Amino acid sequence: MPDDIETVCSLVIPVNGRLKSDLDASARDPGVGNEITVIAPARSPTATASVNCMGSSLFIDSVKTDRRTAMEARTATRQDLSHVFSHLAVRISQEFSAAGETEGSAKEHLLMDLREGRGHALREGDQILAVITWHEDDGKAYTSFAANEAFFAAKTVRFCKRHIQKIQQLCGNIPVRSVIWSNRPDVDRWFAAIGFNKVEANETSTTYELPARED
Repeated sequence: MPDDIETVCSLVIPVNGRLKSDLDASARDPGVGNEITVIAPARSPTATASVNCMGSSLFIDSVKTDRRTAMEARTATRQDLSHVFSHLAVRISQEFSAAGETEGSAKEHLLMDLREGRGHALREGDQILAVITWHEDDGKAYTSFAANEAFFAAKTVRFCKRHIQKIQQLCGNIPVRSVIWSNRPDVDRWFAAIGFNKVEANETSTTYELPARED
């Protein structure tokens, strides 16, 4: 574990209907097989905890973005998706149109993944900024995404780099792909910053891939 990370608190949360409390940085309950991690920046008076309960209905993951608020990912709900689509960023709406989809059809595709438990809501404080979902096809995980304009800020990059690795872990460390229907010049920089490579491109879309992990 890096020097700037330390265990800061005892945490009690329900795991598949049971309670578990741990002081260790990570622990595994052999009865339910869920991994619980509690980490926070060392020497920080406003430390933020991160919790991962793999295999249960609860998912919470947070990364400090400043001294007041933290970005967090949790299992997405239909209400989260509806909120994001009611405040959809213009750039996302334009991308749906370029892909030949309406906002309604794009929302339905994300909802299909949500119904299978494959979706996270990304939020900062009480504000839902985005929903990301994924599905597997031919040995790769493909993401779908919707966000409001507030999501597109430099401070989200660190969080998203870590969070997409969590999604990859949930999928068994297979490659993760995102197909983008946009020619914005900042798209290449964004995906490079969170660890993706450009693997395919044509006149209308670009495919980025996070390579498979072997560890």
